[in-house]
Amino acid sequence: MLWFVSRRKRQTAAAVATINAAGYVAVLRPQPIDDMLVVNLSWDIQPRLQRFDFGGPTLDVADTQLCYYLAGFDQLLDGIHAVTRANAVARLCLFGSSKGGFAALALSRRLAERMPGCAVSALSFSPQTRLWPRQRKLTFPSYRNMLIRAESDPQLDAALRSDGDQWAEASLPNLRQRVIYGSGQARDVLHATGLNGSSVRLDPLPLSFHASIIATLCASAGTDKTVSLIAALFRDAAIDPDMAEDALNEEEKVVLAEIRALPPQPTIVDLIREITAP
Repeated sequence: MLWFVSRRKRQTAAAVATINAAGYVAVLRPQPIDDMLVVNLSWDIQPRLQRFDFGGPTLDVADTQLCYYLAGFDQLLDGIHAVTRANAVARLCLFGSSKGGFAALALSRRLAERMPGCAVSALSFSPQTRLWPRQRKLTFPSYRNMLIRAESDPQLDAALRSDGDQWAEASLPNLRQRVIYGSGQARDVLHATGLNGSSVRLDPLPLSFHASIIATLCASAGTDKTVSLIAALFRDAAIDPDMAEDALNEEEKVVLAEIRALPPQPTIVDLIREITAP
């Protein structure tokens, strides 16, 4: 039995190393992997939400190249697949917001196709869902930079063309995709409503800003913690070109008011428990 556990750990470590070698930062939390694994896909160049409980074993991943996880996409796909296979994971949930939300949708579809015996799900907050063909209305600096890089990077160009458009029907028996977004954010509405298929569930919230994930992060927070989380979001927007461009198009007090006006929201753990339930 010990040799089996040791082999599983070696295979898992090798798979995580493969992900890191492809231009990502991947950190497996110390909790042993059982039949479920959550992959937390950051919107930033560093892992985010590491202090949040995801209700199970979690692999935190960040795209250091800010290419919507498409630079090295196949290696990332192979790495997550290898971790899942080495640990006999039966339920795999990919979680992300914005760029990470796009990656959650793209990876979940491919992994569900590759692993028909695994229940694969995606929780995606305000994702960009159509990166190809070129989108004139997507003005994030990271998106424009990725398009420029793809002109001289054949692998990135190929990934952009093959997986950059998530508007193709998603109807797989082992796939669930839930997309949460602000109904008052026109660009997010466009990208969410372009998705279709029996695997897709759309959940609009009455929010006017891009960072809809804040509603979930504040779900179990008191008043002081909610104010603190929103203030941190605005601090990030002040130094992040993508967030400054579009993440928050309202004043801090307006965002706080919209969050407080929402009915009780599920926590991260609640959402993952629901989408991974048999």
